[in-house]
This record gives sequence, C-alpha cells and structure tokens, in this order.
Amino acid sequence: MEKTCFRKNRVELAVGGVFLLFFYTVVYSDILITVQNSLNLWDFLFQGRLGDFYTQSYGAVVNLGFDTGDWVFYDFPIYVVFALWNFPLWLLSRLGGLEILYFPPCVMWAKSMLLVFLWLAVRGLAGIGRAMGLDEPQRRLGCRLFLTSTLTISALCVLSQYDIIGISLMLWGIKAYMEGDTKRFLIFFALSVPMKLFTLMAFLPLILLREKRVERIAGQLACGVSLLLVCRLVFSASTGGDGLIWFLFKNTLQVSVGSLYLFAFAMAVLMIVCYIKPCRADLVQNEWAIYCCLAAYGIFFATSYTYPYWTIFMAPFLSLLMAKNSRFLRVNLLLDLVLSGGIQLAYIFEFPWCFGGADCSSMLLNFVQGGQKLGMSWDTQAVLTTLFPGRENAAEYAIGLGISAFWAALLIFLVVNLPALSRRLPLLASEPQKPERLFWALRLLAGYGLCCVPVAFYLMSFIL
Repeated sequence: MEKTCFRKNRVELAVGGVFLLFFYTVVYSDILITVQNSLNLWDFLFQGRLGDFYTQSYGAVVNLGFDTGDWVFYDFPIYVVFALWNFPLWLLSRLGGLEILYFPPCVMWAKSMLLVFLWLAVRGLAGIGRAMGLDEPQRRLGCRLFLTSTLTISALCVLSQYDIIGISLMLWGIKAYMEGDTKRFLIFFALSVPMKLFTLMAFLPLILLREKRVERIAGQLACGVSLLLVCRLVFSASTGGDGLIWFLFKNTLQVSVGSLYLFAFAMAVLMIVCYIKPCRADLVQNEWAIYCCLAAYGIFFATSYTYPYWTIFMAPFLSLLMAKNSRFLRVNLLLDLVLSGGIQLAYIFEFPWCFGGADCSSMLLNFVQGGQKLGMSWDTQAVLTTLFPGRENAAEYAIGLGISAFWAALLIFLVVNLPALSRRLPLLASEPQKPERLFWALRLLAGYGLCCVPVAFYLMSFIL
C-alpha cells in the first residue's frame, strides 16, 4: 500500500512538473496586453485621471515576438485584479526603467497569477464535490480530471487566459448554492460576472432549477448582475463583452419566414426544462445543477462561434460528472478525450496564431537563449502555405472533422451522464482495482501534446 501511494505521488509530481514547464514556456499575447493595461491603470490612478482609463490608455505592445495594441475591453473589476498583481512590475517599469515586456521573468510573474486562481478553482471544485455527496476518492478524482483536462491545459499553459478568475469565483458560488447559502451564492456570482460574462450561462440555469416564482428569479438575476451594472454606469466607456452578441448569433438556420438562432433556440429549451423541473432538496438536485451548467456551456460551444480559450468553462463540469459517475470512468474518459481533442483540432486550424511559435518568444525558452528575436513566426497556416502550397484547403477538412468529433462526443456524454439515465444505462464498467492507465496516458498526451505545438513552431523559426 505504501509503495502504491509513493508511486502515485511520484506520478502526480511528474505531471505537475510538466505542467509548470509548459506553463512557463508558452504565453499568448493577451498577457502582454493586460500587463500594459495594469501599468496604465496605476499611471491614471496616481495622476488623478482614473476616469480616462477606458478612453486614453491605448498604446502599442511590442516585444521579441508580438506587435499589437493594448486595447481595453474588459469590465473594470478584472483590471483591478490585474493591477494589484502586477504592481511590482509597475515599480520595475516606472521607477526602475526596466522594459518588462522584453524581460521573460517579468512576463512569467504576470502569468503566475493564473496559478493562484487555478488553486482557488480546485478548492471550489472539491467543495462542490463534497456538497454533491462524493467521497474522498471521488473528490480527488474530480480535481485530477480538471487539472489534466486538455481544456484546462490549453487555456492556462498555451493560451494564458484569465477566464480562470471568473471560473474560480463561479465554482465557489455554486458551492454556496449547493449548501443552501443564497447570500454567498449571489455575492460570488456578482463578483464573477464582471470578470467574465460567460458565468451568466451557469447562473441562470441554477436559479431556474431552484426558484419558480418570477419575482424571486428577477430579484436574484438583478443581484447577480448588480456589480456589472454599477461598473458600466461609473465607466460608461466600458464595452466589456458587448461583442459577445455577434458570437452568439452568428450561426443560424433558415426556417419558416426567418432565421433560427441556434444558440438562442437551444438555450431557450434548456431554460424551460430547468424551470419546469420540480425542485428537490437532495443530492440528485445538485447533480442536476452540474449537468445543466455543462449543458449550457455545451450549447454555447456547439452552436456559437467561439475562441479556443473559452473552452475551459466546460472543464469543471465535465470533471465533476465523470467523478460522480466513476463506475463507467473508462467511457467518460474516452468521450472527454474525443470532444476535447476534436474541438482543439478545429481551433488549431481556425485560429492558427493562438498556437504559433510567437507564443514562446517571451518566456523560458527565449530567456535560456539569451533573448533572441523571433524570425519568421510559424503556425499551421504558415506551414500549409509555405511547405504545402495548394493544400491550404486541408484546414477546412481538419476544422470540420474536429467539430464533428466534438458534437458527437458531447452529445453522447450528455446522454450517458443524464442524472435520470446514468444509473440505468448498461455501460462498460471500470474496475477500481484496475485504473484506466491507457486512457489517462492518452489524456495527458493530448493535453501536453497540444503544448508542444507552439514549442515546435518556435524551434522551426530558428531551424528553417
């Protein structure tokens, strides 16, 4: 028994070490933009011009691999978080005269904030597992599944996105919801919504599952968006998330006398189901809550035009349902592998710059190389046009195959994990004495293999 535990600990440490290696090797340009936003916020604050933050803080963001602008398009609370974490960088930049965007340790510090909120998210996930009635091994399984998810690894290690801030607050809000603490539930969601508007997709189903009186539903919705509304009133120039409308209603189907918005149709069906479902104060109700949250985000990614860094919103709910239904873990691991790998395959070709070699130009590899400037920036599009001229349409097939696999696996996952069916379906059972080593290995290979894509493109810049 002691040898088995020691072996497990060594494996977990090794996996964690690989995670940190890639975490500090790859960074997407959004980190650089928000670092510059943080410096601007402190500048405006000390100059007594905080009201000008949204209207006069645009500038260039340039370093060894990126040349972009520091647009300000989030809501104000998340910039406060950025500024507080990056205050040491402001001191180094403004008082020490250091070009922080050209100095990888400074960029690594900025990205390290994601690890703090990842830890908070895992704590919240474990709390939800306890409220769902999961035992200790199941809760640990849920946390492992979340940390090793391709969606989590991609969003944090490769794409360096701040969605984890909103997710961590959302998970603590769901924990309070399951514990019957409505006040804390509303407070955490009120904090999470300005961090990322996508948390509303989980907020509304949770309310409709529990509340059936219209005035209580309206009151709780108002509480959930209260901080967002206050920020929009104070900073009227803020447009955080306004462009989301285009993403939600881009995909349509021509029916009857007009267009059917796929996202609106599917979400309306889900909301109606949540409302008409009787509320039960038991553990099954909590399982339904997680299931409906996953269904909401699944609808979003299946029917809307989405960016790759948003997919992490599905990861905690996938992980919790897999831990809950651990008796057929093998089936769920396979489905999760297919849906995660499928959508990431599509994203690699639809958004090639998100997985390009430039993502390694500001971090550990470049620091070891002594700060070499990146030459040609390789990505999937550059590979197809330069090395395989005339085969550019291969990207369309890859995108189609990836989305098809994602749709198929997501649909089957939602069916086999439906709380009303999961206990009755005759599925392949997993034996506790025989861990699914092959599927765990494939899971890690998919996640860290994705991290190798920008690393390979970066190395190509110095070889070809």
